[in-house]
Amino acid sequence: MRKIIKVVDSIIDFSGILASICIFFTCFIVTWGVIARYFHIKVYWVEPVTIYMFIAISFLTISYTMKVNEHVRVDILTNLLPIKVRKILETILMMFCLGLFIYITKISYAMFKNSWLLKTKDLSIIQVPIWIPQSIVVIGWSIFVLSIMRYIWSIWYEDHFENDVHKVGDK
Repeated sequence: MRKIIKVVDSIIDFSGILASICIFFTCFIVTWGVIARYFHIKVYWVEPVTIYMFIAISFLTISYTMKVNEHVRVDILTNLLPIKVRKILETILMMFCLGLFIYITKISYAMFKNSWLLKTKDLSIIQVPIWIPQSIVVIGWSIFVLSIMRYIWSIWYEDHFENDVHKVGDK
């Protein structure tokens, strides 16, 4: 099981690296757009490309955020429960999330496939095929599904709750 977790970790880390690269390019593109505007150079591609980069950043970072356990959560009451009960509760909640995001990934793929088959383009002046940003959405959701599965595995195969500060219910 640890090998599977390592492989999933590698995929998630790669996703985080890609998101970091997108952040760098977004900064570069926006800076270029500002400089070009100052010199009255028309750059029509800056806005749509920046929007697509933000889409990529958003969907490529959700899995990494899940891996490092940084999603916003309220765990005031669950921290008071014994570790065994918390593991069971977390597993039930994550299984629900897993089903939900598998469904969302499936719907996103259907949207991507439809855009691919119809050769839909965006409404900007550069007319990017819409399947390109939609493919990033599908990839992001797919990696997020993997990160939820990794989270469930880590609950049971790693010391997931051992680093918690509050262990009141573990007596």
